[in-house]
Amino acid sequence: MSVIERFMAQSSPTHRGAGDHRRRPETLPPWIVETLNTLNWSPSSDSFSIELGPTRLRCGSLLRKVGFNSQAIQLDERVTAGYERILGTDHPDTLTARANLATSYRSAGRTNDAIALEEQVVTDREHILGTNHPDTLTARGNLATSYWSAGRTNDAIELMEQVVASAPDVLGADHPHTALFLQALEHLRNET
Repeated sequence: MSVIERFMAQSSPTHRGAGDHRRRPETLPPWIVETLNTLNWSPSSDSFSIELGPTRLRCGSLLRKVGFNSQAIQLDERVTAGYERILGTDHPDTLTARANLATSYRSAGRTNDAIALEEQVVTDREHILGTNHPDTLTARGNLATSYWSAGRTNDAIELMEQVVASAPDVLGADHPHTALFLQALEHLRNET
């Protein structure tokens, strides 16, 4: 799910300070437990650990979607630490892992932690990938979402205006995310 799709899905009034607000079972379904046990296995091979990384990130996203935010954070922290150790702190995959961890923080209501991490991801992506890279644009959109979640609507609007201004050049005027960024900005402006 893209940053804007997440943004729009989270635009309900119950999202701010969300924590584990969604109705969910008290325990993880057995298939998730089995998958997590497999993914938490610590292989001795760094290359195998890297190969498992994207699957672990998708599991973290799934855990967030079903309301198991603390488990998502644990998994995302482990993946991020592994990527930092193996690939280095400036690798694009490491930045993606940090961005996912920030999303988990935001979903758990740890908005200040999310903002701090996302601000660093934006800075790093600008430095490593450039200011006009699609991943940098997504990072800015994620940060705007966290600003909004923290009640910093003016900061969110200002940043989303930058994203909307850049999107046609970075993604193309007809790209679906360009329209979604514009919709998100309109939603933010209607909030004030």
